[in-house]
Amino acid sequence: MRLLMFNRGKHVYSTQNMIINIRQFIIGLTFLIFGIGFYILFRDQTYFTQKLNIANMQLPHNAGWGIWCSIPTFVHVFSFSMISASLLEYSKVRYFFVCTIWLMINCIFELSQKYKAVALKITPSWLESIPFLGNTKNFILNGTFDLMDIFSIFAGSIAAFYVMLLTSRWRKKA
Repeated sequence: MRLLMFNRGKHVYSTQNMIINIRQFIIGLTFLIFGIGFYILFRDQTYFTQKLNIANMQLPHNAGWGIWCSIPTFVHVFSFSMISASLLEYSKVRYFFVCTIWLMINCIFELSQKYKAVALKITPSWLESIPFLGNTKNFILNGTFDLMDIFSIFAGSIAAFYVMLLTSRWRKKA
C-alpha cells in the first residue's frame, strides 16, 4: 500500500490511487494567489474585501486600463482549470473537458450579470449557505457584464489547455 511517493524526475506525487501533477498544481495555485491579490487590491465589494473589511483601490475603467480589468477573469478560468487538471491523469480529452467545464461556469456567471432578472429567478437560495457562493446574488445584482471578460474566459481556457499539454509531456515518455 503506497501512501505517498515522489518521483523527482517526473514531478509527480502519488497517493494510493491518485496522481497529482505538481507542476500544474503549482502553476494553478500561483495564478490563483495572484488573482486573489488583484481582486483584493483593485475590485470593489468582492467576497474577500467584504469578509476582511478591506478598502481597496478601484481600477478606473476610463483611464486606459481596458483589458487589464479582465485579468481576474482570465486568471480564474486558467487557475481553476490548471488545479483541476493537476488531479487527473494525462489525457488531452480530460484536459479539454476540464477547460470546457471552467469556461462554461465562468461564461454562465458573466452572462448572469447581463440577464440579471432571469439569473436571479433560477439561482437557488441554498447557495447562500455555501462559502464563496453565498455572495452569488450580490455578484449578479452588482456585477457588470463585459464582453472583454467573455474574451478573457476563452483566452484563459485556451491558455490553460496549452500549458496543460506543455507540463504533461513527460508523462508520454514514462
